[in-house]
Amino acid sequence: MVRAKGRDSRGSLAAVILGLLILGNVSPLAARSDAAPRTMSDAGVEVPPVLRQAAFAAAYDRFGVVAHAFGPVGPQRWRYTNTLEAFQENYQRGFRVFEVDLVRLADGTVFAAHNGLEARYGLSKSFRDATRADIEGVKYGGRYTALDGAALVELLRDHRGAFFIADAKWDAVEIFRTMVDHAGGDPWVVDRIVPHVADQAELDAFRAVWPLRNYVLALYRTQWRSEMSDSEAVEFVRRNGTPAVMMWRKTYDPSLSLAQNHIERRRFSERFRDDLWAAGAIVYVHTVNTRADAARFKQMRVGFYSDGPFPLLDP
Repeated sequence: MVRAKGRDSRGSLAAVILGLLILGNVSPLAARSDAAPRTMSDAGVEVPPVLRQAAFAAAYDRFGVVAHAFGPVGPQRWRYTNTLEAFQENYQRGFRVFEVDLVRLADGTVFAAHNGLEARYGLSKSFRDATRADIEGVKYGGRYTALDGAALVELLRDHRGAFFIADAKWDAVEIFRTMVDHAGGDPWVVDRIVPHVADQAELDAFRAVWPLRNYVLALYRTQWRSEMSDSEAVEFVRRNGTPAVMMWRKTYDPSLSLAQNHIERRRFSERFRDDLWAAGAIVYVHTVNTRADAARFKQMRVGFYSDGPFPLLDP
């Protein structure tokens, strides 16, 4: 494991201006170079959120398709790597919204990995029992560069148009707290760390750490116990100004309970989408990996998480 270094070599003046204008109505004067103001205090304006319906509608291919676990990498199209090379490859292909799996090690270290994949890093112990010493120098599959929380923050500093949807596998609030510390409280960085949130209690806990506004209500985290009905989710969005909601892609079956629908990975309906959109939220589904599903959800202006082949952007 190493920490990512090096500036983004693709950041032309035009790309910087376009990205800033799309994402947050920053004035052209403020966006004239890569040295543009980076925080609320020195910019004099609020750092713009990515999860905004207008930006989503204007640039669906860029912001509607989320690179799941940083997206596939290499000629083998390996998935679930959460690695530096996966990020670099998919950023180069045009992606700006990335989902990243995060675990918290025994010593509090934040590590970008999906739970249950310890063997891919050569570990003989669980992530919960591992420490920083156990992951120093490890590579996913012996090939791809693993990342800790500090390295993720550096990627965000060096790629100012990127956003990370943080899927913490446990200790979500503590993981977020560590990421805020790594960022030194820089709003330009922290506002582009977009955690999955389960419910009101967890949102309140996040907001005790940071005035969180960019987050995704992750319905799979409560659906398994038959909590957060459609009407409750819509009310949650209205009450909290929730910018985005994610759910299973398969169509909800009203003859089954919420928990039974979860087992079958069902939640989406067009009516639920319409109600959430009217309440102010962008809607994402997971996980979409076929061209037919990708085209269908794009037509409905529903975003999606994907492992690839990312048909909307591939030639």
